[in-house]
Amino acid sequence: MPNTLLRCFTPKRGVARRTEKKSFRPDIQGLRAFAVVAVVLDHLLGWPSGGFVGVDIFFVISGFLITGLLLREHERTGRIAFGGFYKRRIKRILPAAVLVLLVTVLAGYFIFNKARATNTFWDGIWAFFFGANWRQTVIGTDYFAAGGPVSPLQHYWSLAVEEQFYFVWPWLMLALFALTGKLYRGRANPRVVAGITMAILTLGSLGWSLWETSTNPNVAYFSTFSRAWELGIGALLACAATLLPRLSSTWRPILAWVGLAGMIVSLFVINPQTSFPAPSALLPVLSTALVIIAGTGTADHSYIAPLTNPVARYLGDISYSLYLWHFPVIILAGTLNPGEQNLLYNAAAIVAMLLLSVFAYHLVEDPIRKSLWLSGEKRWVRNIQVPDSYKLTALGALAAVTAVVVGAAMVAKAPVEQATLPQASAIVIGTSSASAAPAAGPKVTELQNEIAAALTATSWPENLSPSMDDAVGNHEAPAGVAECGKKVAPSASDCLWGDPSAAKTAILVGDSVGVAWAPALLETYGKGEWKLLMRAQFGCPFAVRDAKNESTDCATHKQAVTGDIQRIKPDLLIIANNYPDSGDAQAWARGATEILAEAAGAKSTVALSSPPHDKDVQKCYRPGSKPQDCVSVVNGWYNDLTFAERRAFEEVGAKYVNTSPLFCSPNGACPAFVGATPVKLDQVHMTLWYGGKLAPALNELIQPLS
Repeated sequence: MPNTLLRCFTPKRGVARRTEKKSFRPDIQGLRAFAVVAVVLDHLLGWPSGGFVGVDIFFVISGFLITGLLLREHERTGRIAFGGFYKRRIKRILPAAVLVLLVTVLAGYFIFNKARATNTFWDGIWAFFFGANWRQTVIGTDYFAAGGPVSPLQHYWSLAVEEQFYFVWPWLMLALFALTGKLYRGRANPRVVAGITMAILTLGSLGWSLWETSTNPNVAYFSTFSRAWELGIGALLACAATLLPRLSSTWRPILAWVGLAGMIVSLFVINPQTSFPAPSALLPVLSTALVIIAGTGTADHSYIAPLTNPVARYLGDISYSLYLWHFPVIILAGTLNPGEQNLLYNAAAIVAMLLLSVFAYHLVEDPIRKSLWLSGEKRWVRNIQVPDSYKLTALGALAAVTAVVVGAAMVAKAPVEQATLPQASAIVIGTSSASAAPAAGPKVTELQNEIAAALTATSWPENLSPSMDDAVGNHEAPAGVAECGKKVAPSASDCLWGDPSAAKTAILVGDSVGVAWAPALLETYGKGEWKLLMRAQFGCPFAVRDAKNESTDCATHKQAVTGDIQRIKPDLLIIANNYPDSGDAQAWARGATEILAEAAGAKSTVALSSPPHDKDVQKCYRPGSKPQDCVSVVNGWYNDLTFAERRAFEEVGAKYVNTSPLFCSPNGACPAFVGATPVKLDQVHMTLWYGGKLAPALNELIQPLS
């Protein structure tokens, strides 16, 4: 190893003592405050657009502090005491985390429906064992556009990433120190060894993150492998910490303010549509690194007052508790208050999360962290020192939190119906003129009558089959059909229903909504003279929404599907996509017809509109709820999309079916059950049972067009 490199990383006399000495970093506390405030604002208000980068700032801080601690210990003692290290991590992390897990899971059983409460329980189990990020990956969570209700424990994913990193990194450091110590007979500098290794790992992780973000962004967001480079940047700063005291005092304010400016800019230029975590996270990560560099090796941090003032420092102190409590408060309060979030609601949520965080910090987190727990002392509990003022006011704080949450729920406004549906006589659009559409047949009329009756119900029927608890959060399709909608699907022959020699072929394409329609369509197009090939795939709409951000898997799947259509030339192509919640309706419609033009070959094409989605039954159905709480309305965005999509499909010769009368009354009210059957399992996907119920009406709409 070059001597010059060794000298650069070898602290001078006196400098080593100063850098090794434990000192308080008010600027880092300010960084923590900045990060947690950004995250809270993003989750509560959806503003600023890039508030979620606060997690990336935390990663850099953590990588810097923990790696620095390990290096200083090795330099001081010649070893890394893993027992002491992990005991400190447990004392620092577990008490506050477990408290929030227990309270949230318990609250979920009183506030959520059975299915959501059970999911929250399992989220808690995964979070306790620091596997929350892989739990979110396994269940297919899209951080930016979750289809179902968001877990109140979803934010534990970042804690899992950190702890997984620290389960591996200290052991790797020790192994490298031992190996290089033998090879270089003790002359190898630990900081050089750790720095070179971490540089290689960081570059590798960043490269992987770039690839995974472009091919599978949902997995990349939660993946430890795609996030490790952010902790690695902090670790590299720790390895170079003995160089940083030499930095000129002239440059420190400049670097700090440039870094702070970069973090602020990242909050507004980064949004859910940017490629994240790589390369977009480079801006907040490198900006945070500049602030840390500027403040390393000096006791004077007054030049960066926004991060070092008393308020920022205190928020930094409670940042861990605040991060843990803020998300359960937002999700649980949002369930109790399903109406529009107004200023009073937001203020109440902020007060609740702050009170919980302050008292959790002073009553649990800080006292246990400073206690003799895990030290072997039998009477360690007596060592826990809690300020008397917090003992006296803890009960009052609990009462205050309860009051603000209940108050917010009591003043919640009921949602206002926004739009109306076309009359049942105009639900099928087969030509450019709505008046030319055939009138609703007897099956649709019968279903409409049941919908009207359901809207008058004042309590949940006792004869629902299945019960709402069993229906909510169930599966979009039965076994066999669901497997055909996965990224790795069975062979085409296993996804073909009906007699393979049947005279007519229908192909179903789309995303999860298409998969959900499959059981109903099989009643007609999977028997007799028809055979149905299911080519819909979860999370992959058969439309061009944003090709730039489309996953590679989805693009490959659609290319294969268009090839199948061109080769088979089916008698009927059925398209069924979920609608986006916002955006340009015209652009969506054009995208749907662009892909259809590429898939030319079908003798007839029918597009089914997405079921209207407003209320999410997983959120609105809960203990104490009434049917009216889960009545959705057809909003203006849905009407705009169906109108734009109808015109676009007609222009290329396709037929269009507005499916909303299968779910809603003519004035746009959509009940959560029809007859004795629950309608949806979430916000948009129908239950298996309702798919069977509406099959005759759906066939009545499609058959004249096929």
